[in-house]
Amino acid sequence: WKLMMMWVFALYSYIAVLSVTNTVIEKEDKFNRLVLSLYMFPPGWIPCFSIGIGACFLLKHYSKTQSIRVSSRKWGLLTDLLSFVFLLGWIGYGLGNNSWARPYFAHDTELGARYWAALVSRLICPIGFLWYIGLCLGKGATGWLLSGRIIVEWLAPSSYNVFLFHGPVSEIYFRATRGVWWSFPKPFYWFSPYPIPVHDWETPLVMAIVTTFSVVMHFWVNDKLIAASHHVLSFFQKRRKASPQDTAKVVTDVIKETLARISNIDPSSLHGKTDLTEIGISSMALPVAISEINLALKPFEKYRQLSSSSLRGSTSVNDLITLTSDNGSIRDDTTHDGSTRDLFWNSRNSINSIGLDI
Repeated sequence: WKLMMMWVFALYSYIAVLSVTNTVIEKEDKFNRLVLSLYMFPPGWIPCFSIGIGACFLLKHYSKTQSIRVSSRKWGLLTDLLSFVFLLGWIGYGLGNNSWARPYFAHDTELGARYWAALVSRLICPIGFLWYIGLCLGKGATGWLLSGRIIVEWLAPSSYNVFLFHGPVSEIYFRATRGVWWSFPKPFYWFSPYPIPVHDWETPLVMAIVTTFSVVMHFWVNDKLIAASHHVLSFFQKRRKASPQDTAKVVTDVIKETLARISNIDPSSLHGKTDLTEIGISSMALPVAISEINLALKPFEKYRQLSSSSLRGSTSVNDLITLTSDNGSIRDDTTHDGSTRDLFWNSRNSINSIGLDI
């Protein structure tokens, strides 16, 4: 907790530097270059990432104690309260005149509006992680709502693709419906502070198109593109042919070694119930793991090829073994510490965490 507080202090200290910079520098050209540099400066993002890592370690630590079970309902209430505040602010920001949402300098210039948007995201970062912890515990109305099958198995794994493709897909939609490419000349280097202009009734349509495209890319395209690139790179590599004595246990070893190589960990630390999200196999890392496993199992005569769509609902190493091996019932049922899974690291809530990568 002390280290977490230090990182929170470091985060708000960095925000203070940004604010002082905005106050001292009056010329917009200098303000543009300096503030953009501070915003993109890699060490400036360390506090945000460190708070997230610390929240994960604290949650894993306390999930092994009885206290997390006692306080889980309180976390659920806190999560619901934060969800209500976020939703209320979002609706108010969209329907209001925005005068209460941004200070005067953010209205004076487009650069000020972009700068304020970046500043607010840093300001609410620690609050956001409180919300994430509540979601991982799965209590409350928000946890129940976001644990639905469609959200957990389809939308959450595709969320990073939504982040990547919402801009290009929206641009293509504007070109297809208006006949011209939307452009907004701006006197600064940052991303545009304004969204692509469409009618209100088009907004759900664009969101549906972006989401559908992202789902298709994640479940049916990404792994094929990555597999194709791996085949090109390994074209001249010689691979041994598996002997007839190869069994599901060998397949188990291959899967563990492949996952360990991708995650840069010791294969001996992986067991049957090791959660894939614990070792970073989620979101964009999942297609890479699928391609690597398929490539590693290619010399074997009997194995089932993996795909992103076949892994919906799979959360552990055992799930991968079951899907790839004809004798997948050979399972390792112990965790890394020899204990059973606890309240936090159950399969449903672990999948729910996939959507929190971003």
